[in-house]
Amino acid sequence: MKKKNTKKGRTFKTELLQVKEMMDLVQQRVSQGHQNLDKVLSYLKDHLEKLWKIYNDSEERVGDLEVQVNLLTRLVTTICLESLGMRLSEFRRLIRRMEKEAEEDSEIAHLETLYSLEPKNPTHHKLHLFNQKRPKHKPKHEPPIA
Repeated sequence: MKKKNTKKGRTFKTELLQVKEMMDLVQQRVSQGHQNLDKVLSYLKDHLEKLWKIYNDSEERVGDLEVQVNLLTRLVTTICLESLGMRLSEFRRLIRRMEKEAEEDSEIAHLETLYSLEPKNPTHHKLHLFNQKRPKHKPKHEPPIA
């Protein structure tokens, strides 16, 4: 009977060793995971810092552009009123018309982006060209290119 106990003891010891080896392996993988996680976090931190710098630079650019637009607006106003001799009422009408056209253009562009869908058949525009009437024969003499 002692042999069975020793045999069971040996199997228990081998199982303990196997469990210990598995725990060591898990611990190694976890430490590798921590190292990988640290690398990923440092990469994300660097990337976030770069993005923040780009954001700050773009804010400065927008501020500069706003100043330039204001200066150009004043310049155009001065040219229209003083140099071209345009009356104030005509100038205001011109500005209103330009604002209305710009608003319509932006609305059209917005609708185009909302409804821009890829065609199911990418050759549909070629079919349209194919269905157009073509001349039956070529003219013998082509006009010279100016």
